[in-house]
Amino acid sequence: MLTAIGCASIDELYRDVPEHLLLREAPALPPALSETDLVTELQRLTDEHPSDPRARAAFPLGGGWEPHASSALVHRLATLPPFLTAYTPYQAEASQGILQAFHEFQTMIAALLGCEIANASLYDGATGLAEAAFMAGEITSRGKNRRERAVVSETVAPHARAVMQSYFDAAGWEMVTIPQRGGTSDIDRVRDAIDERTCALVMAHPNFFGGLEDLRPVAELAHGGGALLVAMTEPSVLGIIESPGAMGADVVVADGCSLGLTPFAGGDTLGLFACRKDFIRKVPGRLVGTTKDSEGRRAHTLTLQTREQHIRREKATSNICTNQGLHALRAAIHLICLGPQGLREIGLATLAAAQAARAAANEMPGVEIAFDTPSAQSFVVTGQSPHLGLPLERWYPDLTSHFLVTASELTTAEQVKAWKEAVQ
Repeated sequence: MLTAIGCASIDELYRDVPEHLLLREAPALPPALSETDLVTELQRLTDEHPSDPRARAAFPLGGGWEPHASSALVHRLATLPPFLTAYTPYQAEASQGILQAFHEFQTMIAALLGCEIANASLYDGATGLAEAAFMAGEITSRGKNRRERAVVSETVAPHARAVMQSYFDAAGWEMVTIPQRGGTSDIDRVRDAIDERTCALVMAHPNFFGGLEDLRPVAELAHGGGALLVAMTEPSVLGIIESPGAMGADVVVADGCSLGLTPFAGGDTLGLFACRKDFIRKVPGRLVGTTKDSEGRRAHTLTLQTREQHIRREKATSNICTNQGLHALRAAIHLICLGPQGLREIGLATLAAAQAARAAANEMPGVEIAFDTPSAQSFVVTGQSPHLGLPLERWYPDLTSHFLVTASELTTAEQVKAWKEAVQ
């Protein structure tokens, strides 16, 4: 392998690593433990070092993968043998129970995102965003007048924009990114960027910085230019803010990792996809509908499969012909457990935790709130401490010393206090 990459030795491979970080001898590790003994030992170490504020803080970095509350019922029910299988059930062997769960999921996601219909899920929010833009191109193009250009706000999550760019590069489509201004979208530049080739205007509410953006004026801009408004959102706060669909978005996508899932070290997750019912024959992924069987009883079935790759081949609306079945089931159980009031309570708890964190940041010397915009769960601060939050310079070179701070309904007053002490 060294020869293949052009290195003469291991030392040359690691020459950029500081000497004091290199292990020249094998560490003296204790013997391996069983899983039970390992969990016990980790708990002992956690209890033994409660005075370290950085160890106690456990403050989520955010960016879309912060931990959220989930009822024990979610895991208990989702792992029942009829649901937990090693194989995704297709039409011929799909049970009515699984199809009904997907149908319930679709119904709740459509209501949550403020749209008329939803599919049975996609891989994640990022692929959902790219699929939404491609769908917008199919819907807005007329004959030889192809619309294969999307205008995307820089306030949309960077990882989602990167996936979308990969899709567009492969298809030869154009993606135009509009720089953020003060943590929100620059409406004037958005207006100037939309032209007769634009199929989609892509926004976020809340955006990656946590800012709440009014989508109504940009919906008018998109529709006035013959394009669709595609919006990305965060479902955990939709119990207290207006949904993108209610504000005029034609397609709404999201990561569903806050709905009964765990961060999973960054993935895998669950893609939520909802839109207007006019687009139902262009929607990617699976759709579960209701019908009647030969005896007149209500039945569930996968429907409109002529859109999909296994039937249409290269003429399919998308190459996705599956869904995140187990994760969608978990999300459905989670939403049923919460109900509308539970969603609102989670949103209010998240907002209160974020406000507490913002108040703590205002008391930290050398730390300032970067953007004066309304927000729900996240906000941006400037400062020099590496413990402030998620560094933004990686994706936004002009935002040096800017950090994203994110709270959730699990964030406690003790964690906020410990975070403040760690920074100071």
